[in-house]
Amino acid sequence: MLVASMPAGAALAPIAEERPVIENFFGQPVTDAYRHLEDVRDPQVMAYLKGQGLHARAVLDAIPGRQRMAERIAQLSELGVQISAVQMAGKGRDPILFYLRQAPGERSRKLFVRNGFGAAERLLFDPEVDAPPGQRRSIDSFSAAPDGLHVLVGTALGGSEATVFTLLNASSGKPTGLQIDRIAFGNLVHWSPDGKSFFYNRLPSQETGAKTNRYLNGVAWRHVIGMPLGQDEPLMGIGRDSKVPLTDIDIPDVR
Repeated sequence: MLVASMPAGAALAPIAEERPVIENFFGQPVTDAYRHLEDVRDPQVMAYLKGQGLHARAVLDAIPGRQRMAERIAQLSELGVQISAVQMAGKGRDPILFYLRQAPGERSRKLFVRNGFGAAERLLFDPEVDAPPGQRRSIDSFSAAPDGLHVLVGTALGGSEATVFTLLNASSGKPTGLQIDRIAFGNLVHWSPDGKSFFYNRLPSQETGAKTNRYLNGVAWRHVIGMPLGQDEPLMGIGRDSKVPLTDIDIPDVR
């Protein structure tokens, strides 16, 4: 176990301002004094986060042997290609394989596809291509259609939880033109068996700086391939079906 005391001259960790927000859950009032820290567009919040980062860096750097250990971990991490999140689509004994791949020296995972176990791999989506200048974009989820013709990729900027879905043509890798924002639960995507539609959970729009929990009041939607986003069908949410009573903290999921 490594133990480090506060290094001499290190700045003290900043203390977050309390701005209480009260919400009721099942009749019980719950106070969140730090909800405002979720708004990274607030200059005061960014100053607090940067101060915490500087303090943490000073403490971590003072741990004896830490730099040597970090270099060894980095060396071991760069020994080979990492494959993760393998999904199979199509029919027959030679399915279409979708997976995330990260080679040594690469900052982000990329989405690849193989049209069969013995086929050559093909890059389908690189999150760093066309990313906004100065911002890092990463893949946090993806879901391939059962027929392998389309794949829905969820990406987020700067490590945020503000995921945006992009629908790709799996043959060309080109976007179909469909993008869906306000996604918080990228794993709640389910395709119809024929691959012609999918179900997803989307959060309501929210005003900048609003003091409400943005994860509340989600709605389960159905999208049909080839149709515009504005024609998606809301299937489940508060007040949509008297037979399915929901509260604001429920997360509707249709599959």
